[in-house]
Amino acid sequence: MSGVTRDRLDLDGEWQGIRFTLVDTGGWQVSGDELQGKVAYQAEKAIEDANAVVLVTDVSVGVTAQDMDVARLIKRSRKPAVLVANKADNGSRDIDAWQMLSLGLGDPIPLSALHGRRVDDLLDSMIRIVTETSENGHAPRSKHG
Repeated sequence: MSGVTRDRLDLDGEWQGIRFTLVDTGGWQVSGDELQGKVAYQAEKAIEDANAVVLVTDVSVGVTAQDMDVARLIKRSRKPAVLVANKADNGSRDIDAWQMLSLGLGDPIPLSALHGRRVDDLLDSMIRIVTETSENGHAPRSKHG
């Protein structure tokens, strides 16, 4: 299944001189088959282990029940979050992204992962959270020491 994340992927990155590890997990669902249960567990574990969470939603389908469930999980974790409205391939989709405000995770960042549109805005937001977390005396966790 091309384009579908089933396993947890740890990706090291750097932006504006700040190194970070991004953990990409599959989608989270309350119910499903055994494989979906394992995928959901990996997503929940990643939230638990994270310093911050990036929730990627699909602006082309709008807010789903699954999005609302994951947003509640993130809010319960009390972790800083960045909300992404993916598949915003043009300016008209940016307007659609504002429906994601209902998730209660702040202003969405409309972007297109496929086209690389506004990915820099996402990275800037991630770095801002890492910097703020460090300034508050809570050093970002790193499995690399």
